[in-house]
Amino acid sequence: MAQITRGNEPRTTTHDAPESEVVSSWRVACDGGDGALGHPRVWLQIPEELGWVECGYCDKRYIHESAVTPGEAVQPADSHPGIPTRDEPNR
Repeated sequence: MAQITRGNEPRTTTHDAPESEVVSSWRVACDGGDGALGHPRVWLQIPEELGWVECGYCDKRYIHESAVTPGEAVQPADSHPGIPTRDEPNR
């Protein structure tokens, strides 16, 4: 589980996102990344009270830099145990 903060309130998510990215903008675009294998571009608004948003197509999580706990590294999907990468079959 990942822990992020907003103000003085820590929030723990129920599961790790397949991919996470720390961003400096409150509005981000997501297209799935893989060119023709991605998805239609969508614009996502990060709610200030939550500090993060997930793409409805690919579940990538965009975390605003103000919501990351100082000293905590946001890990890519392949470093989360139990989440298969593109090179691994589902278990």
